[in-house]
Amino acid sequence: MPTEAGKFRTISRTFGLSILAVFPDDLYNERLYGKKMVTCYEHIGQHSGCTTQYLKGKKLARPEQYADLQKELENIGYNLNILN
Repeated sequence: MPTEAGKFRTISRTFGLSILAVFPDDLYNERLYGKKMVTCYEHIGQHSGCTTQYLKGKKLARPEQYADLQKELENIGYNLNILN
């Protein structure tokens, strides 16, 4: 798998804080309400798309917060270039 540039964001969920990996250079193949989406990945749900509008206001995750998700992505073949 090619190197993917990614950022990790914190997302508040009903079950607590979750970490979302965002790949800003990888356009998702669907649109939401006419808006382009980028590929994202989360432990629960895994690959999906999200709009940049959704990401506004979401804080960057710290390395200790995204370490588990980074490891999961690397275990499935991602070669990450982390942009945080």
